[in-house]
Amino acid sequence: APPLGAVLAATVAQACFFVGVAAARSAPAAAAPGPPVRPKLADGAVAAAAAAVAATAPGARPLVVDGLGHAYGGGPDVLRGVSFRVAAGECFGLLGCNGAGKSTIISSALGFLAPRAGAVALDGRSVGVVPQADALFDDLDCRAHVDALAALRGFSGDRSALVDGVLDALALPTHGRASTLSGGTRRRLSVALALVGDPRVVLLDEPSNGLDPRARRDLWNVVRATRARRAVVLTTHDMDEVEALCDRAAVVVAGAFETLGTVAGLKDALGDTYDVTATSTGAADDVHEAIVGIFPGAVLEDATAGAYRYRAPRRAAGALAAAFDALEAHRGGLLDDYAVSLPSMEAIFVSAVKRGGASAQKGNIL
Repeated sequence: APPLGAVLAATVAQACFFVGVAAARSAPAAAAPGPPVRPKLADGAVAAAAAAVAATAPGARPLVVDGLGHAYGGGPDVLRGVSFRVAAGECFGLLGCNGAGKSTIISSALGFLAPRAGAVALDGRSVGVVPQADALFDDLDCRAHVDALAALRGFSGDRSALVDGVLDALALPTHGRASTLSGGTRRRLSVALALVGDPRVVLLDEPSNGLDPRARRDLWNVVRATRARRAVVLTTHDMDEVEALCDRAAVVVAGAFETLGTVAGLKDALGDTYDVTATSTGAADDVHEAIVGIFPGAVLEDATAGAYRYRAPRRAAGALAAAFDALEAHRGGLLDDYAVSLPSMEAIFVSAVKRGGASAQKGNIL
C-alpha cells in the first residue's frame, strides 16, 4: 500500500483540482460570451435540435449546450454554433475526425474554455469526467485513487464496500501503483473515478482508447448499467461503441454539427446503399447474375469461400419488398441464405464527413 503521506498529498491535489473546476465554472470570463451562434446552413435535424435547446426551460435537462462558438486566439473558429441537450438516462455521441472539435466541446462544458459565443447549462452538483489524457497519481494504487475521490465527494465512514464494488465492476487490481499499470488499466481506472459518487453528468472523452476487446465490452456494460440515472456524453472513434452505447449521435465537421439523430435514424437518412450478403455453394457467376438482376447496379465487395457481399443502391419500399420476394425464391436453391441491411455506422460517418466537405480517410476514423 502507498504511504499515508502520498495518499494525503494526492487527496489534497484532487481537492485542488475540483476546486479549480468549480472556480473555472463560476468565475466571470474576461469577456462575456456573445449570443448563441445559429448556423445559416444547417441540416434539418441540427436546426431542430438547436430550436429545442432554445426552448428548454432552465434545469429541465442535466446538460444543455446552446450555440457554442469558440476560437483560439485570433485563429479561425473551431466551434461554430454547436447546440444539443442530453436527458437523464441518455448517451449522446460526438463523432468526428481528429481536430473536428469534439474535445473542445467537452472543455467548454467543463468551463476550462470560455466560449466566444453561446452558453452551457450543466448540473454541476456532481460531474464525472474521463479526459483524453489520464489524470492519475503515479504513486497511488487503484484502491487509494477510488477511496480518495469517494472521500472528496462526501462519502464518510467505511467506504470499503463502495471501493470494492467500483474495483470489481471494472476489473481493476487492488494493488500496484498507477505508474506500473498498463495503458488499458489506467483507462479503466479513469472511468471508475468518473463514476464515483453517482454524478448527474458524465463526460467520456474516448474512454475505451487502448482497451482490448474484452475490456472494451466490460466498460460498455458498466456504462449501460449505470447510465439510467445520468446524462452521458461520449466522444469516440469506435463506430461499434456508438452502436453499443449511444441513443443519439452527432457528426462534428470543422467545429459544427453536420447532422445528428438516433443511430437508426442516421443510417436511414444518410445511407444511400444496402449491404447485401449471400451464401451459396453454386457457381459464382450464377450468384452474381442473380444478385445484380435483383439489385441493378449492385457492386461486388467481397467473395470468400461461398460468402458474397454486395453494395447495392437504395430502392423504394415497394421495390425492396419485391427484391425480398426474389431473394426468397432463390433460397434453398442457388442461395443457401441471404441478408439485406443498412450500411454500418462507419459508412454513415464517412458519408456525413464527405457531405460536410472534409476529408475522411480511414486512418482518421479508427
